[in-house]
This record gives sequence, structure tokens and C-alpha cells, in this order.
Amino acid sequence: MNVPDLVRTLRLRTNMKQAKFASALGVTHGAVRAYESGQMNPSFHVLEKMAKLSGLVVSDLLTVPTIKESHDRSLEDTTARANLEICLHTPSRELVVMMVAFFAGRSGRAV
Repeated sequence: MNVPDLVRTLRLRTNMKQAKFASALGVTHGAVRAYESGQMNPSFHVLEKMAKLSGLVVSDLLTVPTIKESHDRSLEDTTARANLEICLHTPSRELVVMMVAFFAGRSGRAV
């Protein structure tokens, strides 16, 4: 799942409009709109807040299914369901890079 889909999915899990979600995160409405459109990536601290608002921890963000993926889970075909599970548990490269960079910065190591 890519970051824009992740942000939108987390926001919808909270049943909030973009403006209210932005306020809860301490960012502007325009920032949430930019996250969801892929024009900007949220900082790791904002991702932490999103996870908390959604009742998750940051490590859970690697496996949050999108709304479409959740719907697709109801497929009757077990092969398709197995393939979907593999996709759901494969984090997007950009999210992993963001998390590695954040933790490397905390430990003082170069990435």
C-alpha cells in the first residue's frame, strides 16, 4: 500500500473529515489533502499520531489494508485470497524508507 492510500484509510477509520483529522494531527487541512494526493509525505511524528488516532501502533501501519483490499478479502477464490494476503503484508518501499530514515536519525547512524 502506498502512503496516500494509507493516510486516507487511517483517516476513514477514524470517521473524520480531512479538516477534523488535520486538527487532531496538528497539521493543516492542506497538509492532509497533500498526504492523500501523494504531493507530500507525512513526517514520522505525524504517522505516529495517525496510528494512535486509529487505535494502532506505527508498526501496524505496514499491514493496514485499504478499503478496497478489505472488500477484496471477501473473494470466494482461495488462490486470489492467498495472493491478496501476500500483497497486504508487503510494505510499500517508500514507507519502509521513511521509517528506516527516522530510526537511523534517532540512533545517530547513517542510512
